[in-house]
Amino acid sequence: AVDDIAGATLAVEHLAAIGRRRIAFVGGPPELSQVRDRLQGARNALAAVPDAKLEVISTPTLTVLAGRAVGEQIRDRPASRRPDGIFCANDLVAIGVLQALALMGDVMVPGDIALVGYDDIEFARSAVVPLAVSAVTSIARGLVGSRRRYPRRCRVCRCECTVEGEARPTASPISRTEGG
Repeated sequence: AVDDIAGATLAVEHLAAIGRRRIAFVGGPPELSQVRDRLQGARNALAAVPDAKLEVISTPTLTVLAGRAVGEQIRDRPASRRPDGIFCANDLVAIGVLQALALMGDVMVPGDIALVGYDDIEFARSAVVPLAVSAVTSIARGLVGSRRRYPRRCRVCRCECTVEGEARPTASPISRTEGG
């Protein structure tokens, strides 16, 4: 079985490790156990980062269109009120958020807003800006989007993340509540 809490914790720890402090969790409906578990993982990760804030944005479904609607809401905010990191409950929602943000022009993904999906679907890797993807089975693989022409590969196996051939430890999951 997939440990969605651990996978989400790794994904949000990655956002915090690259300096993101205004992080949004996008997904729903909250009645789905995987959505609840992934939200809990996000909360666990940010409990260790006292200056980080978690905004929870619920969606009625886990679809591209639901993600696009949230992305449009975020896009319409003043820059100072936008998250600088977004963790989506699945890749389809993340693709929708990316579509809405891409229409903006003055928002760089991942420069201004880092975006992480979950499930490691093939379609996510072929997006204009490949998503940083977290999927926990035996090995979690992701693509860390880059402004360069080619993305950097990130491979996560337990508590190790390899970016461009360098091993970098990730923080251990913690079980406290939302930070800040």
